[in-house]
Amino acid sequence: MPGLRDNFSGVVGNPTDFDQGAGRIDYIMSSNMNLWGGFPRRGRTLFNSIAAGTGLTNSVKTDTVSLHHSWTIGAQMVNELKANYVRANASSLGQLSGTQNIAGSTLGIPGVSGAAIDFGLPSFSASGDSFFSTLGENAFGHPLQKIQNVYGYGDDWSLNKGRHTIKPA
Repeated sequence: MPGLRDNFSGVVGNPTDFDQGAGRIDYIMSSNMNLWGGFPRRGRTLFNSIAAGTGLTNSVKTDTVSLHHSWTIGAQMVNELKANYVRANASSLGQLSGTQNIAGSTLGIPGVSGAAIDFGLPSFSASGDSFFSTLGENAFGHPLQKIQNVYGYGDDWSLNKGRHTIKPA
């Protein structure tokens, strides 16, 4: 039955893009020493929308670089040095972010952010028994743009003496 309520219907695509790749290089420096490195890359972008202008794009991309150096010092002693770097880039942006200030300019809502990244369709909540609990862009954690760099390193040394293995804790 047509009316002012429960009358929305439609099909909206929610495309998801995944991409990944990896590489590895091995180098034998000598008969007792080798070096290897790896560099995987992963990315995912997901677009969610229930109505025009309300879309939200979530993206996570990670780049990793690992370097390992293994040295057999003698028949009973081995040392391995490791270094790692991970860069994670995450974002959650509305479809109108950076383009249209709907809340401030168009609707005239006072006190909203004037930063272009915050532009978009404000989130409205319905009260009572409603098909839509909210309409607009999700206000929690949005907009989000965060880049995090993580560095790690370590050294593993071991010594074998008969039936015993000695390793630092």
